Amino acid sequence: EGTTNNGGCIMQFKKGAFAPGQPITPVLLTYPNEHYNCACSGRNGTDMSLVRCLFQFHNRMKATILDAYEPNEEEKADPILFAKNVRNYMAKEMSLPTTEHSYPDMFLSMEGAAYKEPYFFDATFEMCEAKRIYGVDLDDCKLLLKRFAEIDKEKRGSISVESFKTLFHLQTAEENFVKRFYAFFDIDDTGAIEFSEFLEAVALVSSISTTEEKTALAFVFSDKFGMGTVSVQNINSVADEAKKMGLIEDTASFLVSENKGSIELAEYEEMVKNNPKIIEPAIEIIKAQFGASFENIKAKVEKERDAKMTTGDI
Repeated sequence: EGTTNNGGCIMQFKKGAFAPGQPITPVLLTYPNEHYNCACSGRNGTDMSLVRCLFQFHNRMKATILDAYEPNEEEKADPILFAKNVRNYMAKEMSLPTTEHSYPDMFLSMEGAAYKEPYFFDATFEMCEAKRIYGVDLDDCKLLLKRFAEIDKEKRGSISVESFKTLFHLQTAEENFVKRFYAFFDIDDTGAIEFSEFLEAVALVSSISTTEEKTALAFVFSDKFGMGTVSVQNINSVADEAKKMGLIEDTASFLVSENKGSIELAEYEEMVKNNPKIIEPAIEIIKAQFGASFENIKAKVEKERDAKMTTGDI
């Protein structure tokens, strides 16, 4: 693993030990202590860890040496596959799950701990998946984490409904609208927007999202009464709001002139096909309030890297 964790899972292995393609003898270490888990991770990874170990009458460790694992030809040629299979062998012996968390996750965890608040991401968040899906790296996520912490006014480690209302200035908005708009981002319906869900929200206002995804988001944002329909007045008022915020120069190309009644999602989608611009004001407002898109985050990271190169700090 190259790092420590709480012993509840086995993390991604580094490939160095597996590159030679030679047999590996796995050794399993467990610490069956009754009162204090001496794993140097999370809140246990502080200067007090050694002191707390000393306060136990004794600290136990159990070592189990497994039979050597002989790699096949495919594993010899692929150290990543070799490492994964050895890890699965060890996990099975210990009855533990595996996870793809690695060094970047540890560094992001340390960044989150620096805010002195609960962790800003759940255990299912993995940097490797974030990079695969969104194309973001550790430095990108550090900036996104900083913005996430700023939005989390209650310092809960997640974005609550109240913090969400404050972000979008929805204190006097219709309750049904607030519920539907918040639920759009609260994907797992836990009543809290976690860091992984915040990344998904940022993705929706970034270039990697599809027109269909942006259309669904713009529809929910324009549905100011939370009734599952929008009106021409709703759509045009969003464009006016975007202009007041300085996000669009002129409303002419974003307004809808047709005299329609209640517009459901299917009809709204057809309208967007005819005039894709009508969703832009809503997306720009949401992007501005979140204060992040993958494009501007990456631009900030590059600017910071350039500045460090100039000053010789990198």
